[in-house]
Amino acid sequence: IDILSTQIILGMGGVELNPVMAGIVNTPLLHVLLKCGILMLVIPVALIAEARVRGSGMALYATLIAMYTVVIINNGAVLLPHIIRSFTG
Repeated sequence: IDILSTQIILGMGGVELNPVMAGIVNTPLLHVLLKCGILMLVIPVALIAEARVRGSGMALYATLIAMYTVVIINNGAVLLPHIIRSFTG
């Protein structure tokens, strides 16, 4: 949802607010590969952390979920007026 909504916003003339990602999101394939790569790194790190400190893996997942929830809410807030306008004419 993050990648798709970000690409839609960029296609409508919007901008990436995260300066670290600004150059990456302009290439959708790179955007997808980076996000998948991050996920592939997070999973083993969370598993290792969980094996060492019970609950730490869950804390890492919860942090990422919270971060992406904020991003998706923001993107939804940007897109919602456009969606409403397209239905109301």
